Amino acid sequence: KQWYQRRVAITAGDITTFGTFPLNCAYFNYPIRQLRTLLLQGNKITHLPVELGNIPNLTGLNISQNPVDYPPKTVLDSGVSEILKFLRLELKSRNELIPELLN
Repeated sequence: KQWYQRRVAITAGDITTFGTFPLNCAYFNYPIRQLRTLLLQGNKITHLPVELGNIPNLTGLNISQNPVDYPPKTVLDSGVSEILKFLRLELKSRNELIPELLN
């Protein structure tokens, strides 16, 4: 049985975008599918990629101390579950939501 990191921390840096971060690999990439916590505080991220919504086990997301303007502040202020719901609705509207997350 392989062990995968379920928590990733990228903090206190100059990250402004996810660039080629392999979020689109959620269909095939087991390690990303098992990610539970993503710590991104203290960067310069302005836009959360909708592909974060395709990480089925993600329950922890720290984006504090980032100038995030997408999703909207009202969604961001509602917590992780509402952020993921927002991102998943956007993915669903694009027909890009992974099958196990379709309701």
